[in-house]
Amino acid sequence: MDTQRRKELADTPMDIQRRKELVKEKRIERLIRKEEYQEAMNKLPINERAIIKEVLIKIKSDNHKMFLAALERERNESIQGRARLREKENEEEERRRERSLMANVCIMCAGAVGTVAYVGLTLMK
Repeated sequence: MDTQRRKELADTPMDIQRRKELVKEKRIERLIRKEEYQEAMNKLPINERAIIKEVLIKIKSDNHKMFLAALERERNESIQGRARLREKENEEEERRRERSLMANVCIMCAGAVGTVAYVGLTLMK
């Protein structure tokens, strides 16, 4: 990328300043909403405040439970995936051992057949 293009894409001091102002504005808006919430809660009777707080706690709790359930599902899927992978590796290893055993048996059989043939030919002479 050439330097001219970099200069065009670079943040100007005005962009940086504007971004800082936006962050401050959002922070102020959050504080105002929080104050408005507090004022509205203070105007309510105590029993209604308690009900609202219980509902908010329940919502947060439900969201947290759903999040934990999703994490647990993901963890279980990961564990099951690893178990399946281990199972496949074990099956492959077992197949390799069987093939190796069969190859050894074939070699021994061929050796035995060769020996029998040699002895048979020798006896026939």
